[in-house]
Amino acid sequence: GRVGFADLRHPFRLQGSADLNSYKMFAEVFWGLLRGDGRLGVILPTGIYSDFGTKDLREELLLRGRLDFLYAFQNEK
Repeated sequence: GRVGFADLRHPFRLQGSADLNSYKMFAEVFWGLLRGDGRLGVILPTGIYSDFGTKDLREELLLRGRLDFLYAFQNEK
């Protein structure tokens, strides 16, 4: 019964007030497509856990999801 692939009210509700970044949009779509017992592995920029603009999305993932692993990579070159 859905016309789109995400929430009928608005597909991107957790983008925050900062600049729109495609990684935030994809992360929200991934999250919305998961079943209750689903699992997801994805590589995202460090902004997902450090930028103020990802606060809403980060809270959703941490409060309603379960984080098993978090790795940070730095490219010094």
